[in-house]
Amino acid sequence: MIGRRPRLALAATALLAAAGCGLVPTPNWLDGRIADGTYTAASGDFSVRVPFTDSYELTYMAAKDRSNDDETYVSFGPAAFDKSIYRLSVYRRTVEPLPDAELRAAAERLGRELGEQLQAMTGEPLIVADRGDAAIGDGRAHRMQYRQAAPAGTVATDAATILHESWTVQRGDRLYWVWLQTYEWGVAGPESTAIGARAFAESVRFAGR
Repeated sequence: MIGRRPRLALAATALLAAAGCGLVPTPNWLDGRIADGTYTAASGDFSVRVPFTDSYELTYMAAKDRSNDDETYVSFGPAAFDKSIYRLSVYRRTVEPLPDAELRAAAERLGRELGEQLQAMTGEPLIVADRGDAAIGDGRAHRMQYRQAAPAGTVATDAATILHESWTVQRGDRLYWVWLQTYEWGVAGPESTAIGARAFAESVRFAGR
């Protein structure tokens, strides 16, 4: 019997984070803590690798977390020059294993809900570019990739393309998702030291496991 379908609530105030205007050390709004390159939730329930590794980027990296009865959410970025934003939401209750079809449906629902919010950045919708099932550690995941047009004057002086990648993951009886928002010149750039969406998803660890 399938457990209760998780409600992937979205923290709207955190999801629409914008880059700062100048290189001033960014205050971080965290109840959890960062030590040795790892964020640990205030509850101690899970940890995840901080995606930026360059010390300069870390100095100017925005970070925030939120918790409610359903989930704990944390985001990292934008940083000094890398304007990528990494998001992680961990569903707090345990769930029975979801069939592949339901895991895919959860990923699609997340994409629709978050896509509606992120469309406000540019006025353009998120377009699915690729998707597929994959293994994340000892868990199962569904990956979705999107492209979003950014007309000149929205996020940059010139027209740009925003890239989004989500991983909806079930590991044992725990469900979580990650979402990376970046640009064509972002994480894949030769000078970036940030990790990719898959590595970020793989770095999630649950207490006692």
